[in-house]
Amino acid sequence: MPMPTGSPSTDRVSIARLPATGDKLFGREAELGWLDACWREGVRVVSIVAFGGVGKSALVNRWLARMGEEGWRGAERVYGWSFYSQGTDRRWFGDADPKQGSAWDKGERLAALVRKTRTILVLDGLEPLQWGPGVEPGRLKDQAVCALLKELGAQNKGLCLITTRIALTDLEALGGPHGVAALDLDHLSPEAGAELLAAHGAKGPPAELREAAREYDGHSLALTLLGSYLRRAHKGDVRKREMIPPLAGEPAHRMMATYERWFAGKPELAVLRMLGLFDRPATQKEIRALRAEPAVVGLTDTLKGVGEGGWNEAVTTLRDVGLLAREEEPDDRLDAHPLVREHFGEQVRREKPEAWREGHRRLYDHLSKTAKERPDTIEEMAPLYAAVVHGCQAGKNQEALDEVWWVRIRRKAEGFSWRRLGAFGSEVAVLSAFFDPPWERLAPGLTEPAQAMVLTSAGFALRALGRLPEATGLLRLGLERRIAQEDWGSAAVDASNLSELLQARGELSEALAQARRSVELADKSGDAFQRMSKRATLAAALHATGLREDAAAQFEEAERMQKERQPAYPRLYSLQGFRYCDLLLDQGRDAEVRKRAAQALEWGRTRYSLLSIALDHLSLGRAHLLAAQRTPAGDLAAATSHLQQAVDGLRRAGQQDYLPLGLLARAALHTHTGAFAAARHDLDEALALATRCGFRLHLADAHLGHARLALAEASPAAATHLALAREIITATGYHRRDAELAALEAAVPPR
Repeated sequence: MPMPTGSPSTDRVSIARLPATGDKLFGREAELGWLDACWREGVRVVSIVAFGGVGKSALVNRWLARMGEEGWRGAERVYGWSFYSQGTDRRWFGDADPKQGSAWDKGERLAALVRKTRTILVLDGLEPLQWGPGVEPGRLKDQAVCALLKELGAQNKGLCLITTRIALTDLEALGGPHGVAALDLDHLSPEAGAELLAAHGAKGPPAELREAAREYDGHSLALTLLGSYLRRAHKGDVRKREMIPPLAGEPAHRMMATYERWFAGKPELAVLRMLGLFDRPATQKEIRALRAEPAVVGLTDTLKGVGEGGWNEAVTTLRDVGLLAREEEPDDRLDAHPLVREHFGEQVRREKPEAWREGHRRLYDHLSKTAKERPDTIEEMAPLYAAVVHGCQAGKNQEALDEVWWVRIRRKAEGFSWRRLGAFGSEVAVLSAFFDPPWERLAPGLTEPAQAMVLTSAGFALRALGRLPEATGLLRLGLERRIAQEDWGSAAVDASNLSELLQARGELSEALAQARRSVELADKSGDAFQRMSKRATLAAALHATGLREDAAAQFEEAERMQKERQPAYPRLYSLQGFRYCDLLLDQGRDAEVRKRAAQALEWGRTRYSLLSIALDHLSLGRAHLLAAQRTPAGDLAAATSHLQQAVDGLRRAGQQDYLPLGLLARAALHTHTGAFAAARHDLDEALALATRCGFRLHLADAHLGHARLALAEASPAAATHLALAREIITATGYHRRDAELAALEAAVPPR
């Protein structure tokens, strides 16, 4: 693509890293006009979604060229980057220290630099940073990019233009419904469809080509396959499409069935069937594991005697017709449109069940043997997560659960994957493999105790992601199974988790009942830790309902048990310690909280979970803030440092139900120091998260925080927020906030 000319100056334009594309663009005038309108109307974040080969990059390059030819229409900087290479060059935007801070900090800082001027920021090929097909498709895995898009979606003088194969999940939640827009290129107009057909070799009168495009619903993959098929089978004659047998289903599946017949008995069909075993690009090592002798009948038997040359020829043919993605993947991985993988995978599963199981068994064995034995990062964990999914498809559910998930991913009771990595998205994805379909029915092949473990583990992970309705049902079912199995200790944990979930939803009456139940079950188990910790659960539920004296009694009893159990650690620590500190802060005992939380941090810096460490920083930050609110001698610098560490840590921990606690506390600090814009920023994020996930108590607290901010700014919005907070508090019985609500209402000036 030629470098566009015009202002801004060339040192303010950097788009050489975007993929080069040809000059041909298939009837995209409407889409170009749409991008023009987004720029003109101030849309802040735009995503263009389609699989490879449809023309996402070509569309972006053509639009940039037109913008450049017209002097960039007010853009002051233009920057483009492809995620198939590396992350963005922050120094180009003026970031003096790109490594400073957490991933979220880096994203927010980059957003601030980007929006200093009216910038066109192009992020090409975002899908490596998104979750692929499964239970979390399209969600961003990268916190820095998530922060960048959230910030630009909320405030941006320019335009952030994203291309991706996978639709961004909850894009509107990143920046608000008026600042973001998405364009799906998978379906083309008759004119564009006719040009795409012609580009792939179809020939005929323009009207006939347009009619063919309409018949195939303008589906880009279907038209790509149709054009290629007509070129190879009928010298491109578009009229010969009538010879393709009519089949039920989507147009793309009709064409894939046609190619299935075309490639019958040939290596190309074996390649497609192998890719049907994957929900991600396939590595060459995985392909070799599938091709190993002896051949799998119905899967790889047609590859007997096919050497490297024959294999490469088959791959090239499939890329040429559009059934395989072009060579964009690193390490020569093979990828296909999700519809292609789905079609050929389902065909093998339905018609060749033995081949289906054997293929997945080989992948399970290969990944289990070649993955790092004890991975330390989410990236290193990926092969093990994939192994579990393949093991379930191979019918080795119990083995995959016991030997891979429990021993190597979870590291047994250590819970490494979630405690140390915060890998709840990966946990949800892998646990879904034990259901058919998720989360409705458990797949066969698990013992009764294993079924209960999967149910409750899935419920816990879904709760962490803020998916409370799904989590509630799984936790209830798992709890009842544990009780039926007389596994009292595990049942106590499940009842406690269910109580915390119900509390987050604002169902405090039942939350209190389940907390009491957790104590009864823990006492029945005789386990000293469970007996102590579940009294802290009960105390937290009592605290939420406003029963402070009863809550204090339960905490004191739990701490007595803790001292008996671990004399070297005589105070409550970790989550139990945080909950006690939460009550103590409500009682104004900030000095005691500083001692407790500092001691807890000292005890657990190397062995605590990400969540526990973050919560200790949160207790310390709130305690220092409370002291500063009471006296000028308070240490605001310490409050700022600890609350920043708390928010960063809560983001890394990945538990969405705790993140609002940090945001709300930091907002209170900003309100106290007069940093009103920063306070509003944190309150808005907490409010959006609580609304989206159904965290009703956090929602009430966010409205209280907004009311406090409005009073500091002398804004009339305080009354509105207090009315909303009162409504939630009354409906849920969240009487812990009664006194605070009354004090704020009294501070609102009369109208």
